[in-house]
Amino acid sequence: MASIRKRGNSYLLRVCSGYTVDGKQVDTTKTWRIPDGMTEKQAEKEAQRQAVLFEEECRGGATTSTVKFDTYFTQWFDEYATIKLKAKTIQGYRWPEKRIRTEFGHMRLDKITLRDIQRLVGTLHKEGLAAKSIKNYVSLISAVYRYAIKHQLVSKNPCTGVDLPRNDSKEREILTIPEVQQLLTLLEEEPAENMQFVVFLTLAVYTGFRRGELLGLEWKDFALNSGLVSVKRAAYRNMEHGHFTDTPKSKKSYRTIKLPDEVTALLTRYRDRQRTSAATLGSKWTDTDRIFTSWDGSYINPNAPERFYHKFCARHGLRVVTLHSFRHLNASVLINAGLDVKTVQAALGHSDATTTLNTYAHEFQTAQARVCDAVSNALKLNLGA
Repeated sequence: MASIRKRGNSYLLRVCSGYTVDGKQVDTTKTWRIPDGMTEKQAEKEAQRQAVLFEEECRGGATTSTVKFDTYFTQWFDEYATIKLKAKTIQGYRWPEKRIRTEFGHMRLDKITLRDIQRLVGTLHKEGLAAKSIKNYVSLISAVYRYAIKHQLVSKNPCTGVDLPRNDSKEREILTIPEVQQLLTLLEEEPAENMQFVVFLTLAVYTGFRRGELLGLEWKDFALNSGLVSVKRAAYRNMEHGHFTDTPKSKKSYRTIKLPDEVTALLTRYRDRQRTSAATLGSKWTDTDRIFTSWDGSYINPNAPERFYHKFCARHGLRVVTLHSFRHLNASVLINAGLDVKTVQAALGHSDATTTLNTYAHEFQTAQARVCDAVSNALKLNLGA
């Protein structure tokens, strides 16, 4: 309920509009001046009406918070991010955090405007930061404000309407089918001590799993008798947490696919070799059940497969692409085989079909363009005769 206090020829209207992060009440005030010619009784009645309107205005979200952005930013990390977000997502937010605190930490949460956010975007762009990275800055600030709006500390998100730089994405570099065949053939010639990296790269090609998903695979995720493998977790490492295991990226990332017989046979041989190593080391072996491990069974360095891949390509004069490009290769093969978007989405573990369509729009367009060729080849009509 708004309070009213007469002060000379005006009334002071006061409404409790919420609380700061420290639990202190935040009052919003407004001065209503008595118009000339209005009697005292009329003024009192109108002041009561103005108080009701002011309270409705405040309850409608027009209130503000005097808390500093830096203080609330810390609270958002502690109360929301660490509970709701994945460790990898938080890790990605840490690198723009310092710059954002420097830019806005001293400002009140309610005083940061769209213009301020746009100015930061322009500065980052001039400094040569990639469009995707700039988007991450804005996404982080926006996430903080969405939380503040939910708790009625502010009424608007200053990130709404910000203009981001155009993302001039480069065409993906993926291996051609002959290059992949050459890669797999050369991998078969690798010595036994490199077998786990052979398995890693082979699975990357045939499954399209993300790196974290591959590193998180455990033997219980395989049904080698039927050739099935399931994604149930992902493995990562960072400075803050060291080695850690997390859930897959989204609910749709939990998935099961069937492996070709030759891949299953390779896995069987690799499992037997790993068991022999474990038996030889005895108590020195750490049983994590992981497919990919260090020499003693403990968690492998996530960068080890990529380091091997680069050295392997250098030895054989092969073109180098990123390990993530094997996922793009897998998707391209599925699309070119004529599989529909929902099937490709399920195989890749995307959260929705829109992500699949947006990521592989060109591949789907190319596949659709071959529809007429397929009809022509099937009918084999000679209309020009």
